[in-house]
Amino acid sequence: FSADVPARAFSHAQGWQYQGYSSLGSQWLMRGYQQNPVLHAPAVEAAADNHGATPAAVALRWALQKGQVVIPRSARRNRIAENLNVTWFTLSPDEIDALDALDGHAPRIVR
Repeated sequence: FSADVPARAFSHAQGWQYQGYSSLGSQWLMRGYQQNPVLHAPAVEAAADNHGATPAAVALRWALQKGQVVIPRSARRNRIAENLNVTWFTLSPDEIDALDALDGHAPRIVR
Protein backbone atom coordinates (compact mmCIF):
# COMPACT_ATOMS: atom_id res chain seq x y z
CA PHE A 1 0.00 0.00 0.00
CA SER A 2 1.29 3.44 -0.84
CA ALA A 3 -0.42 6.70 -0.03
CA ASP A 4 2.50 8.73 -1.45
CA VAL A 5 2.44 11.08 1.54
CA PRO A 6 5.71 12.88 0.61
CA ALA A 7 4.59 13.35 -3.00
CA ARG A 8 1.19 14.64 -1.87
CA ALA A 9 2.82 17.09 0.55
CA PHE A 10 5.23 18.31 -2.14
CA SER A 11 2.39 18.74 -4.64
CA HIS A 12 0.34 20.68 -2.12
CA ALA A 13 3.30 22.92 -1.24
CA GLN A 14 3.75 23.71 -4.94
CA GLY A 15 0.04 24.45 -5.38
CA TRP A 16 -0.37 21.40 -7.59
CA GLN A 17 -3.27 18.97 -7.52
CA TYR A 18 -2.25 15.41 -6.64
CA GLN A 19 -3.79 12.65 -8.75
CA GLY A 20 -3.98 9.11 -7.44
CA TYR A 21 -2.84 6.37 -9.77
CA SER A 22 -4.21 2.85 -9.55
CA SER A 23 -6.38 3.88 -6.60
CA LEU A 24 -8.17 0.55 -6.58
CA GLY A 25 -4.99 -1.51 -6.33
CA SER A 26 -5.19 -3.34 -9.64
CA GLN A 27 -1.41 -3.13 -9.95
CA TRP A 28 -1.18 -6.01 -7.44
CA LEU A 29 -3.09 -8.31 -9.77
CA MET A 30 -0.58 -7.51 -12.51
CA ARG A 31 2.19 -8.52 -10.10
CA GLY A 32 0.77 -12.02 -9.75
CA TYR A 33 -1.46 -11.68 -6.68
CA GLN A 34 -4.67 -13.71 -6.90
CA GLN A 35 -6.72 -11.17 -4.96
CA ASN A 36 -6.57 -7.41 -4.90
CA PRO A 37 -5.06 -6.62 -1.47
CA VAL A 38 -6.43 -3.08 -1.43
CA LEU A 39 -10.03 -4.17 -1.93
CA HIS A 40 -9.62 -7.11 0.47
CA ALA A 41 -7.86 -5.24 3.29
CA PRO A 42 -9.83 -5.73 6.53
CA ALA A 43 -10.00 -1.96 7.15
CA VAL A 44 -11.43 -1.36 3.67
CA GLU A 45 -13.94 -4.20 4.00
CA ALA A 46 -15.02 -2.99 7.46
CA ALA A 47 -15.66 0.54 6.19
CA ALA A 48 -17.57 -0.87 3.21
CA ASP A 49 -19.76 -2.91 5.57
CA ASN A 50 -20.32 0.15 7.80
CA HIS A 51 -21.63 2.20 4.88
CA GLY A 52 -23.27 -0.45 2.71
CA ALA A 53 -20.76 0.41 0.01
CA THR A 54 -18.34 -1.59 -2.09
CA PRO A 55 -14.67 -1.80 -1.10
CA ALA A 56 -13.87 0.06 -4.34
CA ALA A 57 -16.19 2.90 -3.30
CA VAL A 58 -14.42 3.09 0.06
CA ALA A 59 -10.97 3.25 -1.57
CA LEU A 60 -12.12 6.00 -3.92
CA ARG A 61 -13.92 7.90 -1.15
CA TRP A 62 -10.78 7.76 1.02
CA ALA A 63 -8.73 9.26 -1.81
CA LEU A 64 -11.29 12.02 -2.40
CA GLN A 65 -11.46 12.85 1.30
CA LYS A 66 -7.66 13.12 1.26
CA GLY A 67 -7.95 15.74 -1.52
CA GLN A 68 -6.82 13.55 -4.40
CA VAL A 69 -8.15 13.46 -7.90
CA VAL A 70 -8.93 9.88 -8.88
CA ILE A 71 -9.58 8.47 -12.32
CA PRO A 72 -10.56 4.84 -11.85
CA ARG A 73 -10.43 2.59 -14.87
CA SER A 74 -13.09 0.11 -15.85
CA ALA A 75 -14.52 -1.33 -19.03
CA ARG A 76 -17.79 -2.29 -17.35
CA ARG A 77 -20.62 0.24 -17.39
CA ASN A 78 -21.95 -0.81 -14.00
CA ARG A 79 -18.54 -0.37 -12.37
CA ILE A 80 -18.04 3.00 -14.04
CA ALA A 81 -21.37 4.09 -12.54
CA GLU A 82 -20.39 2.69 -9.10
CA ASN A 83 -17.05 4.49 -9.26
CA LEU A 84 -18.79 7.81 -9.92
CA ASN A 85 -21.25 7.31 -7.06
CA VAL A 86 -19.01 7.74 -4.02
CA THR A 87 -20.26 11.06 -2.65
CA TRP A 88 -23.30 9.74 -0.79
CA PHE A 89 -21.29 8.68 2.26
CA THR A 90 -18.43 10.08 4.29
CA LEU A 91 -15.75 8.04 6.01
CA SER A 92 -15.36 8.77 9.71
CA PRO A 93 -12.07 10.06 11.13
CA ASP A 94 -11.47 6.60 12.65
CA GLU A 95 -12.04 4.94 9.26
CA ILE A 96 -9.69 7.42 7.58
CA ASP A 97 -7.06 6.67 10.23
CA ALA A 98 -7.48 2.91 9.71
CA LEU A 99 -7.02 3.30 5.96
CA ASP A 100 -4.08 5.68 6.45
CA ALA A 101 -2.44 3.03 8.64
CA LEU A 102 -2.24 0.70 5.63
CA ASP A 103 0.35 2.99 4.05
CA GLY A 104 3.78 1.43 3.72
CA HIS A 105 2.61 -2.09 4.45
CA ALA A 106 3.10 -4.80 1.87
CA PRO A 107 -0.01 -6.78 0.96
CA ARG A 108 -0.69 -9.71 3.25
CA ILE A 109 -2.36 -11.80 0.60
CA VAL A 110 -0.34 -14.76 -0.62
CA ARG A 111 0.46 -14.95 -4.32
